[in-house]
Amino acid sequence: MAIVNDVLDLSKIEAGKVEIKSEASVLRAAIEGAAKIFAIRASEKNTRLEIAFDRTTPEHAIFDAVRVRQCVGNLVSNAVKFTVGGDVRVFVSASPSASAGEIVSVRVSDTGIGMDGSAQARLFQMFSQADASIERVYGPAPFLLEPKRGGGATAPPFA
Repeated sequence: MAIVNDVLDLSKIEAGKVEIKSEASVLRAAIEGAAKIFAIRASEKNTRLEIAFDRTTPEHAIFDAVRVRQCVGNLVSNAVKFTVGGDVRVFVSASPSASAGEIVSVRVSDTGIGMDGSAQARLFQMFSQADASIERVYGPAPFLLEPKRGGGATAPPFA
């Protein structure tokens, strides 16, 4: 069902019909909830999953909790998928913004298999995977988010 929802979301993005529901919510609960879904899988792989919040992170914020959970879940899923016997770290911080009040940053890092420079360059092309042979070992990668150089991610158009 999750795959069907992801495909429907991609279709909405392509059509410009994505609805962002900005509502006051508990930021920590949304991020921890999304990341902890993968705690058992990480433990099975002898991988430590750490979730940390900088003291600058507000407890409450106005955001789309469903989209935040979706994005964080996607990033943590990939990190756990490609890490065996290492660490996956989710770090959340906030910084002031003149136009938006505060900008919250979520950084997911891991000690997984990594990739060389040429694979990294291909990664930023639409619907590209660093090494097609990886899919045979780790299974298909979720395709909801496309990483952006300099951090962050965007949803690619659905073809």
